[in-house]
Amino acid sequence: MRDGLTDSNDLSPMKRGGIGSMAVLLSAMVSIVAGVIFPTTGMSLEPYILVWLGGLLYVNLINLHPRHLVSTFRKPKTLMVFTIGKLILLPCIVYVITSLVYPKLALSATLLSGISTGLGAPFAINFIGAGGISTIAALVTISSLVVPATLPFIIYVFFEDTEEFVIPIYDISFLLVTALFIPLSLGWSTRRYVPRISKLVAGNSLFLSVIFIMLINFSMFARFSQYFFIDQSLVLTSMISASLLFVIYLIVGYLLALSIKEQLIATRINGIIAMTYINNILVFVVAERFFDIETAALAAFYNIPYYAGLLILRVKYSRRRNQESK
Repeated sequence: MRDGLTDSNDLSPMKRGGIGSMAVLLSAMVSIVAGVIFPTTGMSLEPYILVWLGGLLYVNLINLHPRHLVSTFRKPKTLMVFTIGKLILLPCIVYVITSLVYPKLALSATLLSGISTGLGAPFAINFIGAGGISTIAALVTISSLVVPATLPFIIYVFFEDTEEFVIPIYDISFLLVTALFIPLSLGWSTRRYVPRISKLVAGNSLFLSVIFIMLINFSMFARFSQYFFIDQSLVLTSMISASLLFVIYLIVGYLLALSIKEQLIATRINGIIAMTYINNILVFVVAERFFDIETAALAAFYNIPYYAGLLILRVKYSRRRNQESK
């Protein structure tokens, strides 16, 4: 489909319409509530959270042909703009805003803002049904490889007085490489050697994605179950802050896409997805081990605007697609 909404034919055939949209939103919200109510069960699944994230990446890249990814790397302008914007410009903007408005949030927000484009971003593209899956896959790959260098540098520049704060570079690199390249190579192998399974997975990508989304949210929010009852201020602050950050990311992504001076709507969608659908799950995993609860909470609660934004974007571009088809 080349209607300006997408620049490739690699999108998985997720069903259009309100039922699929509501299924994702409801499953995300229900799994969050389940994690709060049944924390013991959720905590038992938490060690496997990157497995669920890798599964989400696998089912949403199953249709991506390697040659389309290679061709995307041959046109580096868009990739360079979005990568620099994501890893350097965006965390700098967020640092300036938070240090002026709410300094206590500056470190957590800058860390979250400086992380790479998320492993869940291909799902966002497939779910919205617009944009370029090959472009997003390339951005996920590039930003994941570069972020172990850029993020520690930015944190050091802005927070050099924070002596106890150390970025676990090797842990982040290992987690990114394993969570990215294993499902990516597995997807290509499935497509090449067992195409029947590949078609089955692609045809049921929405259903499988919903399962992985529920497992991720259930595992992650079980960690914060007690705070819903004993520290509502942390919950409320994290939720509001995450939502405001999402809006900032969306605006920056849209403006970066306009700066490329391409008329395709797909480029604007790619910019929005690259900036907003980030590796907050990785930040949560790392923050829980090495940083404070506020950083982990901000990363976890980012999932709420994450899925609400998905629904809004899907509805918006579904209407546009319907108008253009008339």
